[in-house]
Amino acid sequence: MIDRHGNQPDIRPLMIMCAPVLLSGKPAQLLSAGEQMVPQVLRAARAAGLSADRMYEMPGTQKRASRTGLMIFREEALRECLEKRENREYLGRRGYPADQREKLLECKRRLQSYHRHCGEFPHEIGIFLGYPVWDVEEYIRHQGNDYLMNGYWKVYRYPGQAEKVFREYDAAKRRAATGDILRRAQR
Repeated sequence: MIDRHGNQPDIRPLMIMCAPVLLSGKPAQLLSAGEQMVPQVLRAARAAGLSADRMYEMPGTQKRASRTGLMIFREEALRECLEKRENREYLGRRGYPADQREKLLECKRRLQSYHRHCGEFPHEIGIFLGYPVWDVEEYIRHQGNDYLMNGYWKVYRYPGQAEKVFREYDAAKRRAATGDILRRAQR
């Protein structure tokens, strides 16, 4: 989509954010995009072999344009993540259904409810994004405080393990920023 000045929005920063999903083991990424960018981001995700779902809408204000929350994911990686016993049990305790598709719909419903009513944020979304269940649980328990390390998520246990994952994600972003993957996705 071209804006009123004849400029095409630059989706590169958003697609570079998705590089860990495309080039490493991260199952999903949540993005917030302006409505004019959504069609391009969805097209780029499909061109890159990824799936995408609109998760929520944030209406605009006088100071801020409306935004759309998109989950960009690799279906197989997300399915494997949600099927892990500890993740499945944790989400079950949080009231999520057993069915994989229904889990994503429930996550979407909770995000929409949060953005409409300013209720409690569904921090369990970290499971969908590939965060370790123990770090999600501890984040909620400590209300985001007292963490050992902060990177792609707040780390409460096993910082060495998390640091290795963070380096892998950083490398994926560098590869995406300099390689032809981004050019292919923008077509």
